[in-house]
Amino acid sequence: AGIAIAINLALLWIVFWLDADYLEASAARSAAFHDRIQRLRQGGIMASGKFKARGSLPRPPRWGGIGPILWRQASTAIRSSRGMLIMIVILGFAAIPVMLGARHEEDPTAPAVSGIAFFSLMMTSWLRFDFRAELDRMDYLKSLPIAPYAMAAGQIATPALFLMLADELILGGIMIVKHQATLGTLMAAVLCIPFSILIVGIENLIFLNFPVRVAAGPGDFQGFGRQMLMLVAKMLLILLAAGLTLVAGLVIHALTGSWVATGAAALIVLGSLATGVVFWAGAAFRRFDVVVGVPE
Repeated sequence: AGIAIAINLALLWIVFWLDADYLEASAARSAAFHDRIQRLRQGGIMASGKFKARGSLPRPPRWGGIGPILWRQASTAIRSSRGMLIMIVILGFAAIPVMLGARHEEDPTAPAVSGIAFFSLMMTSWLRFDFRAELDRMDYLKSLPIAPYAMAAGQIATPALFLMLADELILGGIMIVKHQATLGTLMAAVLCIPFSILIVGIENLIFLNFPVRVAAGPGDFQGFGRQMLMLVAKMLLILLAAGLTLVAGLVIHALTGSWVATGAAALIVLGSLATGVVFWAGAAFRRFDVVVGVPE
C-alpha cells in the first residue's frame, strides 16, 4: 500500500510538473478555427483559405455602382488561388468525357449542352462571390449609395463571368476535338452567356428570399435538408426558363424554318429571362430585412 501511494504521489507530481499554461495557445487556435468557419460560411469551398494579395485588377467604370461591386468580388475570387486551382482541375476532369463523347458525334451539340448544363449546376454552388458571401455585411451593402438593381447586377456579374469562361472552355475543347465549329456549338456558345447570368441570378434570388448559411459540419442535417430544398427550387426555375426558351425556339423554327432565326429567338427569350431575374434579385435585395433576415 505504501509503495502504491508513493507511485501515485510520484505520478501526481509528474502531472503537475508537466502542466503548462495552454490557455493562450488554445484561445489562438479557437480564434483561427472560428475564422476558418466564417470564411467557409461566407465564401464556400472557394474561399476556405486565407487570401493573399497578388496584384490588383484594373478598376472598371462605375456603371451606376456595378463596377466597384464587380471589382471587389472579382479581386476576392482571383486572390483565392487555392479555390481557383480546385475549380480549374475539376473543370479539366469534367470536360474530358464531354469531349470524348463529342468526338464520335456528327453534331456535338447534344454533348455540349449536357456538359454545360451539368457543369454550370455544379459550379454555381462553389462560385459564391455574390450575395451569398455578404450575409454578415448586408447592413453595409444596404447603406451604400447604389441602386438595388445595380447592386444585384454587380454581385451576380463575377460568378456569371467565371461560369461563362468555364462554359466557353468546354465548347472550345469540343470544337478542337471535332476540328470544326458547327452551327449548334456556335449557338450554344452564344446562349451560354445569358444562361450563366440566369443560373447565378436564380441562385442569388433564392438566397435573398431564404438566406441560409453553408453547413459547417457533417452533422448539420437541417442544413443539408435546406440545401436540398434550395436545389429543387433552383432546378424547377431553370427548367421553367429552359422550357420557355425551347417553346419560343420551336415556334419560330416552325414558322421560318431557319436555325438562325431560331437561335435569335432563343437568345432574346433567354436574355429577357436573365435580365428579369437580375431585376427580381434587386427587388429582393431592396426588401431584405437585416434585422430578421440574417440567420444565426
